[in-house]
Amino acid sequence: MDVCSFLGHRKVYDVNIDDALQEAAHQVVEEHGTVEFLIYQCGNFYSRRLLAALRERTRCPEKVTITLVLHEDYFKAREKYVWRLEERIPFCIVDKVITPPLETASSRDNTMPHKRMLRWLLENSTCLISCLYQELYERESRLFDCAKNRPALRVIDISQPETVKSIEEYIQRIPDRERFVYQSVAAGWTFKDLAGLLGVSPPRVQQILESSCRKIREHLRWQYRKAQFSGKGRRNQSCGIFSVGELNQEILSNFEGIIDFLISVYDVRSFYIEAPYVRSALVKAIQRRSNPYQELRITAVTDGRAQQGSDTELEDIGASFCPPCHTAMCVGRADDSVSKSMGIIPDIIDTACFCLCSFSEVPDIAGLRRHISRGTVLLDLGRARVIPEL
Repeated sequence: MDVCSFLGHRKVYDVNIDDALQEAAHQVVEEHGTVEFLIYQCGNFYSRRLLAALRERTRCPEKVTITLVLHEDYFKAREKYVWRLEERIPFCIVDKVITPPLETASSRDNTMPHKRMLRWLLENSTCLISCLYQELYERESRLFDCAKNRPALRVIDISQPETVKSIEEYIQRIPDRERFVYQSVAAGWTFKDLAGLLGVSPPRVQQILESSCRKIREHLRWQYRKAQFSGKGRRNQSCGIFSVGELNQEILSNFEGIIDFLISVYDVRSFYIEAPYVRSALVKAIQRRSNPYQELRITAVTDGRAQQGSDTELEDIGASFCPPCHTAMCVGRADDSVSKSMGIIPDIIDTACFCLCSFSEVPDIAGLRRHISRGTVLLDLGRARVIPEL
């Protein structure tokens, strides 16, 4: 089994990062028999790599394993602090959860657990998907050289030339002294050499470099937010719900954990739910998470073919589902093998980015997988929660 990890900045700077990540993950899966994706929770980049891994597991479940890697103090921190929603990956959507034993930090290195975890990932991987810009001089960037110096580690670099160009252009706009220090460090000068030239201490030179890098990062983030606001990097995220089966406590708990995660991390706002579950606890769980600042829209999906030849009007169909839903839609394909075996499920899949169901309740799970497009994530509500390996 090949083991693939990811390395990136805590912040996302590339508008097309999702496409680049997906293509790289797809390439890894295509080239190897089985692949284990190691997902480490840190920064905004982790949600993107998890999404790429989930899509590949949906497409090739027999080849892909997703392992969530947690720091050894994760569970202690959860007891001490209120953990943020965006850091709560539901254990029911991954295949394994591990907390690798790391070397005890020295007294001088006790603030660097993140760095030690990244080193562990590099040492235990055969493939690395990297989106780093060494021009930003972040601590993650320094590990890229370590990765390139490991002969057994294959590195797939998905950094974008447009971002590199933007960095080079913005450097010319920062103050002269900061630009001089930045360009000198890039040319190979040490802090000590620059300190003697400028008549300051080496720590002061480092502060000047950090100031210039901070301005560059702020510029990149401004460009990223501008692209998101204009819609160039934004995709409407939605979730389909079908074939859930009996709603026991485990199913409901998994459902609530997953939708919390999808709402907070992937900005899911629209839910398409199969008609039999409109009056169920699933809809009530979604409604509890809606508020005036974050309205969640629920659409009931029913089979329009059942209405053909009847006197039922579309207004009557909507009235039977609204409320609790906001609207209803009738779907139904021409008679084909997919529709005969799965009914309206393919229509829900084509509408949603994420699909929640119990695999054991799907009439034709093999046909479902064949129908799913490359960009869809299929999650099993009936999957048991993984027990962490401590």
